[in-house]
Amino acid sequence: LAVRHTGWYRVSQPELIAAGLKKNADMRELQLFADGVEVPIRINSNKSSGPLKPGDSIEFYGVGLNTPSTDTRDYWLTSGVKEGKRINPQNLKQANTSGALQSFNYTVEHKERLVYFSGLLNGEAENFFGKVINNAPATQTLSVEHLATGAASPAKLQVALQGVTLIDHSVKVLLNGTELGILNFSAQSKQVAELSIASGLLHDGDNTVTLQSLNSSTDISLVDYLRLTYAHTYQADND
Repeated sequence: LAVRHTGWYRVSQPELIAAGLKKNADMRELQLFADGVEVPIRINSNKSSGPLKPGDSIEFYGVGLNTPSTDTRDYWLTSGVKEGKRINPQNLKQANTSGALQSFNYTVEHKERLVYFSGLLNGEAENFFGKVINNAPATQTLSVEHLATGAASPAKLQVALQGVTLIDHSVKVLLNGTELGILNFSAQSKQVAELSIASGLLHDGDNTVTLQSLNSSTDISLVDYLRLTYAHTYQADND
């Protein structure tokens, strides 16, 4: 089972059979492994033993990878020789929400690997970067879900850029067309800055970050990553 994005996964019995699971495999002995470590699963069935039947499924929490070589983590489901680890359901209790926090800080990251900068001497750090910033602005999209309005602390955008040409760099950062600030750095140095976002500028859905060089056409830098931190309501995404 190949997982590219972190989240909760459900795989139906027909999908498992099509992937190679034996039809007579006892559900009690199903075991899921990732990187050699067993991962607990939940089995959705109206019986507690015997093979899975059409309409049954398994569920698990999957975590993707983010490395220069792959974004996919492989999970292996097997019929073992002992009972597998399970996720035990818990009964919900009515909680007193009076005075409870209405949101929490949530961070989304945008990091592309489009350009390999072979001439950069940066030690153990990787040499893969995102879009090129020159006389043509680079645009990036950050998706926001369940934004909490009226949060006490402002949202923040962390911008990491890598210089390419051996001159001084000056890059303007805009969010949804509004300027947040200017990053100044030189030569092949890396610049990381955290910029505050005014209330009302951020919205649910896609938000556009524009990175624009203010110097000559020889001013070239690369996007390393963008990290947006905002107040997220206590509501599950994609639910």
